[in-house]
Amino acid sequence: MIDEIARTGEATRVVLPASCTLNEAAEVRNLLLVGLDAPGPVEIDAGAVQRIDTSVMQLLACLVHDLRQARRDVRWTETSAEFDRAVRQLGMGRLLGRAG
Repeated sequence: MIDEIARTGEATRVVLPASCTLNEAAEVRNLLLVGLDAPGPVEIDAGAVQRIDTSVMQLLACLVHDLRQARRDVRWTETSAEFDRAVRQLGMGRLLGRAG
């Protein structure tokens, strides 16, 4: 289910899977925790996301919040149209550090 987590230079890159729903929330949470536990900035690639629901959006908001509290950068490398739509629809742009 989980596509990838890797170090890219000094950043940890987290690639979200195509389906990010309640069914996958526990696995996505584990993926995000790896990013949280790694040192340095975290890059999130949501370019493959085709389905996402509120449960995973809340996990992402918690990750961004925790990283900000630790004064660590969060970078969104890619986002899909579906991900951007969900951000807009749920009004989570500010929480996620996204304009959308």
